[in-house]
Amino acid sequence: MNHGEIIESHHRLREQLDLAAYASYAAELTDKALQEDESGSFLFEQFHASLTGLEEGKDAQIISHLYEMRILEAAGYAPELDFCVNCGNEQGPMRLSPYAGGALCPRCTGQDPHAIKVGEGAFKLLRLFRRMDLRRLGAIQVKPETKQELKKAMRALMDAHLGIPLKSRSFLDQLDKYNI
Repeated sequence: MNHGEIIESHHRLREQLDLAAYASYAAELTDKALQEDESGSFLFEQFHASLTGLEEGKDAQIISHLYEMRILEAAGYAPELDFCVNCGNEQGPMRLSPYAGGALCPRCTGQDPHAIKVGEGAFKLLRLFRRMDLRRLGAIQVKPETKQELKKAMRALMDAHLGIPLKSRSFLDQLDKYNI
């Protein structure tokens, strides 16, 4: 590359510590998780939509989880959440097994003793995240308990499949710890 030009600076993201941290996380995740040949215009548009959503004041944690799901998908590790990955059963309540690649039904949860119990609301949101384009994200209200379940589930998926230590994620954890 010989020349570059700033088209949109996302100035507001640099003014608030929490927004800057979430934007840094998305950028570092993109940089570390994907090879050059795995990126494309769709992923760039998703990244841009995440920055725009943060700037517009949408829920930063939800945007982050949606973007994580896009990264998992681009890397080939998107979870199957509509049916049991072991037997194909669609009846719940399902548990999330990152190592099995998605949902496990009540009959198959013994296959993974570390499968995560996720509430019905959080599981519905995970299914929605699997299909949703970040550019279409509107206003969303999620209960704090559901956000915690989503965070636990997405962390487990990210750690199981990518396992990349990210400085920005550690910083976000510190922000959470001190409720900044």
